[in-house]
Amino acid sequence: MTGDIPQCICEHGFDGEACERCLPRFAGDQCETCEDGYIGWASSCDVVCQNGYATEPGGSECECYVDTENGHWTGASCDECLDGWGLPDCKTCKEG
Repeated sequence: MTGDIPQCICEHGFDGEACERCLPRFAGDQCETCEDGYIGWASSCDVVCQNGYATEPGGSECECYVDTENGHWTGASCDECLDGWGLPDCKTCKEG
């Protein structure tokens, strides 16, 4: 033996010498989703999207929630309340 160790080529979302773990910010048993608060599975799960969703499956464009169930959010990462709505959940009218 020459000591050469074959290199594994990991499937999308996996990492490690034997592809035994998910890449950073990837999640799930098969690394099939992004961690909570991130989108962009098709690329690198590096887009922060705190209170919103990807506009297409696996996409990296964040659309903020604007409804009574999830709150009324704005901002590039959907981490600010729309005018008139209050923190912490942007579900109630802002006081004052």
